[in-house]
Formats: sequence, structure tokens, C-alpha cells
Amino acid sequence: KTVYNANNIPVVITDIGIRSGKYITLIITDNQKGGESAGEYMAKIVDKGAKVITLDHAPTNDNGQTRQKGFEDKAKELGLNVLPEQPVAALTLDASRQAMEDLLVAEPDVKGVFAFNQLVLQGAYQALEAAGKQGQVKLVGFDLDPVSWQMVKDGKIDALVVQDPFRMGYEGMNIVLTKLTGGEVQEFVGLRTKLLTKEN
Repeated sequence: KTVYNANNIPVVITDIGIRSGKYITLIITDNQKGGESAGEYMAKIVDKGAKVITLDHAPTNDNGQTRQKGFEDKAKELGLNVLPEQPVAALTLDASRQAMEDLLVAEPDVKGVFAFNQLVLQGAYQALEAAGKQGQVKLVGFDLDPVSWQMVKDGKIDALVVQDPFRMGYEGMNIVLTKLTGGEVQEFVGLRTKLLTKEN
């Protein structure tokens, strides 16, 4: 607002929205639909009525909460027993592992865990492995890095909802150039996700 808006310099926002200030276009993943696809996949790999839960490391993060809502609403719709979220103290492997350890004590018959960040699932898997429960609790999450990609390939994480950051940047620059050369631009561009599994 103090630099770009004040000087009428066009701004394109990608990946995460803002709560104030003007921009010409927002390019963002459809986090609701991405969460729903995670819920749909979870319903395919656990029994109807199974207990599932979200490990929530960021209760004030808009993107994350939208992903969680998509997952939980779809999971309930498809007949799963969605438990109140399990808090994760911080976005670290240690905090995620501790949250999963606590969950296994409080809900030993939980069958599925969703997290809206892949690092949380990496920590959760460590706790499951230490407890000898790897494979007994299904792990579905959001986002990707080389470690979690390998964990999906190895069957340690069941699925990850994957965004398209390359397209965000590519479309963002196209929109900037279009605006600067006098063209019309869309105010909102929503991008779909893909589901990464061992099979694909």
C-alpha cells in the first residue's frame, strides 16, 4: 500500500492472498477443492465410519483452514467419523511427531490423518513407525517437497494434494505483461490441484 499502490504500480499476488491493499489479479490454488480431493481419497482407503482427524499446526492460516474445511466436510459427507482437530505446537518434525504420539494415546483406533502441510505428515510417520503402526493409520496431506515425494513413492505417505507453483509464476508474469501492454486481465485465477499417490 505504501509503495506499489501509492505509485499506481500494478501488483499480481500469487499463492497466498492479502487482507488489505489493491492488486490487479490474485492467482491462487483452489484450497477448498484440494481439501475435498484429500477427503475423497481418504474415504477410499479407510472403512466407512472410521475415525479420521486433522493435525492442525496453523489455526489462523486462511489457506490451511480452507484446506482443512474441504477435507473434513467431504470426509463427513462420505461417512467418515471426523474427530476434532489435533493441535500441533509448531511446524517442525519434532512437534508433529509429538502431536501424533499424543493422538495415538488419546485415540488409539484412529485410522486416518490429514495435514495441510507435508512436513507435519513426515513427523506423524516417524511417530507411527516408532509405535509399529506404519500402514495402520493412513496419511493424506497437502503440498510437496523431495522428502515427501519419496515417502509417497515408498508408500509411507498415502497421498498428497499437489499445487502448481510453476503455473502460478508463469501466469503471474503473463498477467503483468498483459496489463503493462494495455490488455484486459482477470481479477481472480483459481488453479486446480492434482493428487499424488504411489500409483501415479
